[in-house]
Amino acid sequence: MEEWIALLFDIGLGALVVLLIYAISWKVRKILGSQPEKQSKKKRQLFQSGDAIEAKPRRMYIDTYVFIAYFVLFDVAAFILATVFFITKSNPNYTDGITLALVYSAIILVTLLFAMKKRYPRDVIDPINGGLK
Repeated sequence: MEEWIALLFDIGLGALVVLLIYAISWKVRKILGSQPEKQSKKKRQLFQSGDAIEAKPRRMYIDTYVFIAYFVLFDVAAFILATVFFITKSNPNYTDGITLALVYSAIILVTLLFAMKKRYPRDVIDPINGGLK
């Protein structure tokens, strides 16, 4: 029960600090007169003179495999390994941390091997019309 009280206290204190920083920065911006101006309602107006240019449509290429590889390597692996290495003997369900690290590393390796075997076409996204082409 004490953990829940501490957790709620931490969340409340964190929210209070965020609101305090926001209020201070708002006051400072107001005092210094550095509030952002209202944006022009004319979205295509790029220059102060009123001239506008039409943007040429561009295509963005995304390599799905590279995205999967980086996601697995950096996000999932970092989270899993960080949690596995900090398992302590005070935990009643303690098992050897190195064994768990090796098992999870093997799972990540198998995931990458399956992702390498599959051929992904180069995905094209049209930013103007939206969606995959």
